[in-house]
Amino acid sequence: MLNKFTLVPKAPWPTDQVITQENLYKRAWKLLRKDPIALTSLILIAVLIISALFAPWIAPYDPNEQMLSKPLSQPSPQHWLGTDEFGRDILSRLIFGARISMSVALGSQFIVSIIGFWMGLIAGYMGGKIDRIISFIIQIFASFPYLLFAMALIFVLGPGLLNLFLALGLLSWAGTARVVRAQVMSLKHREFVDASWMMGASHYWIMTKHLFPNVLPSLIVLATMGIPNAIIAEASLSYLGLGVRIPTASWGQMIFAAKPFLQTFPLYSIATGILMMLSVLAFNLLGDRLRDALDPRLSGR
Repeated sequence: MLNKFTLVPKAPWPTDQVITQENLYKRAWKLLRKDPIALTSLILIAVLIISALFAPWIAPYDPNEQMLSKPLSQPSPQHWLGTDEFGRDILSRLIFGARISMSVALGSQFIVSIIGFWMGLIAGYMGGKIDRIISFIIQIFASFPYLLFAMALIFVLGPGLLNLFLALGLLSWAGTARVVRAQVMSLKHREFVDASWMMGASHYWIMTKHLFPNVLPSLIVLATMGIPNAIIAEASLSYLGLGVRIPTASWGQMIFAAKPFLQTFPLYSIATGILMMLSVLAFNLLGDRLRDALDPRLSGR
């Protein structure tokens, strides 16, 4: 029997070549290091995540500290991006807002990956009636107007960070499940799966030790490319007042709050918009490069 971490080769490698999981990721890292766009995206994402993790130590002020004597002040050595209508430091609120965006994006994509993986794995592996039932459920969730249903769910559950996780994660897993199901259906009849089955391996062993390592590269790519969608969704919900509770700093809330001051203090909204745009762009570009490096078969999806 093949090693339990053996990966089925994917294009562009020959089908008779065995590529281990370790070699696949080494090859992907080698390609990413040589790609200036991927490297730049990684640096931007690293800065964003580090800022979010260490926001209390990096931010120059408490994001909710009001200096009512300095409303809408212009950039200065004390406030690099100025202050908002309540005299709160904009840079500090942007840094703490990154915490919310990253938490929601990573948390919701974790839920998406877990549900999408198991639904797609069970459907593709079991086949028959179980596959038809799960595929029908996948089609139902795929047909949902995602953001509209997220708004409705948060309206019922109430605003808050945990409810954002649940709303965005529980409603957007269908695409991941479809990809996993298709890959599992093509993998389950391969020789290494048949050999394990004949040697008495259980369904759980085959699914977790053989199929999961082969599907993992696609999961990584899909999660990376799903993060920018989650960032935009969180900002949209916060803009509508359905995100985290005020006065917690959030990019969407900041864009909404800056709307009345577009002409008098445009930097307020421009700084928030540029930071959100760079974050979304960095994850999108990295996702494209990861797709090409880890799983070229996703290029056409």
